[in-house]
Amino acid sequence: ASDVKLRMDDFISRKWGGSSFYLMAAPFFPELREDARIVAHQDEVTYGDNYAKCPFTQRLWQLGVWEALDGRIAVARAIQRDLEGRAQKSGLASDSRVARSMAAFATLASGDSAKALPMFKALVDEPVPGADLAWDFVAPRGGERLMLARLLVAKKDYRKAIDVANVFDAAWPAIYLLYVPQSLQLRANAAASAGDAEMASRFRSRLAALRDERVVAGK
Repeated sequence: ASDVKLRMDDFISRKWGGSSFYLMAAPFFPELREDARIVAHQDEVTYGDNYAKCPFTQRLWQLGVWEALDGRIAVARAIQRDLEGRAQKSGLASDSRVARSMAAFATLASGDSAKALPMFKALVDEPVPGADLAWDFVAPRGGERLMLARLLVAKKDYRKAIDVANVFDAAWPAIYLLYVPQSLQLRANAAASAGDAEMASRFRSRLAALRDERVVAGK
């Protein structure tokens, strides 16, 4: 993991991109949160309060989701309003999805999980053209899917949570790879809570194998 982080930092320092990785991953990988805060602070310096001058809708969404899950609710709500305004102006379905996603994350961060759950479900259930999915960071709604699964676990709807998270095993979109470790842990815990020890063991074995592969790759 440290080797991957060094490579990412090198890419970012050379201005080859990569900082979006921290914004996307940090909400689900605590060890990356400080890196995400650094990236967000740099963007705040560049784009001003609430990132209002950010010209990139996807980047603004990434920043908004990070701010919501990092507890800066007022900033997240301001970004939500900004994205809603951009969606209304453009009329694009993709911009509308981004705005509704931001609203769901901001609602959850505000403490209203009961209201947030159907918002995430609607986003996950909504079909998206295949051309938008393969390499897009946002359109596949991986973060929304994992968050929906977490909310279902909290409601003790374990089987449904597992069904939702099983989609991460698909070969594509590529961004789903980011969520596989967390989803396997969630599925293992959900299966155990549902009383299915055999299923829980399978998920734990897969997670252990994945972690072993990462150790070998880092040598």
